[in-house]
Amino acid sequence: MPRFGPDISHHQKTVNLTRAKPHVDFVFLKATDGIVIDGAMFVDQTFKPRWQQLAELGIPRGAYHYARPNSSPATQAAHFISVVRQNEFRSGDATILDMEDVKASKGMSASDLRAWVKRWVADVRQALDLREVIFYTGIPYWTGRMGDPPRLPTGCIGMVARYHKRGPYVRPLRRPAAWPDPPAIWQFTDGTNGRVTNIPGIGKVDCSEMTETAFDAVFGHEEDDFMALFKNVNEFKAAVRAVVKDEVKDEVDRIYKALARGEIDGQVVATSTHFQDSNRGLSRHIHDEVDRIYRALARGEVDGQVVATSTHFQDSNRHLAKLLEDIAARLPESTPRP
Repeated sequence: MPRFGPDISHHQKTVNLTRAKPHVDFVFLKATDGIVIDGAMFVDQTFKPRWQQLAELGIPRGAYHYARPNSSPATQAAHFISVVRQNEFRSGDATILDMEDVKASKGMSASDLRAWVKRWVADVRQALDLREVIFYTGIPYWTGRMGDPPRLPTGCIGMVARYHKRGPYVRPLRRPAAWPDPPAIWQFTDGTNGRVTNIPGIGKVDCSEMTETAFDAVFGHEEDDFMALFKNVNEFKAAVRAVVKDEVKDEVDRIYKALARGEIDGQVVATSTHFQDSNRGLSRHIHDEVDRIYRALARGEVDGQVVATSTHFQDSNRHLAKLLEDIAARLPESTPRP
């Protein structure tokens, strides 16, 4: 089944990504533009907060650059790279080159435009260690301005804009030879034309569908044994908490005896009020301590919040999975408490 997602920018002034989450599989955000305003290349001011929120919500995300081919591809690539790095671009994030500006392409040959794309893509792939960049354009731009080459740009997954309800390759526009059927990503509406979709929390905007194969390639969703074991922060913390409880069982017994104040002839009486009050306090202490240990080890914090999609979290997850296995192998069988 195809995956579904919108692309949004500063043109969408009010967006509720929390509300949108159940209705989307991914979100693309405008990050930069090759246009220069007041001496500086454009940065979309909505990019940073929305990019961070997508990470917090666990929604696969992509950042796009709107190309202006009438200025240097290296300069525009460096600008894009700088902005996404400043906002903690991570493994599993996607990049998109938006190539559609007819006015900025005026006077350039098809070979000039293909060379422009080649340089931008190469610089971004190298700097961000990406296997592939998403190359976005419309069929008229591809077949006209870019000369209808027989292959997509090297290192690119194709995203075609074609606002039609029945498909991307319907008359009068034929399918270009370089583009597969179905395309890896098809932008089927601009919010007004095509298969218009109203997304809760976002509204009627540009929307695309992506093949499952493309989704796995773009966002790196190949399963590995460990991430199948711990898929989110809560699962991980529950596992750590369980191990900590078993590992310190003897120590907890000693602390219970010292703190519970429920002993009769040296025996803790589990039904006593003193014991139960201390039990609650100790449980809270263990919970807080596990949180502290987890945060110290995970190395995946952003403003004090653990981000489960971060590379640091995933690396620590794998490391700690091995640690948990080693601890579990040494633990005796747990016995029920009285």
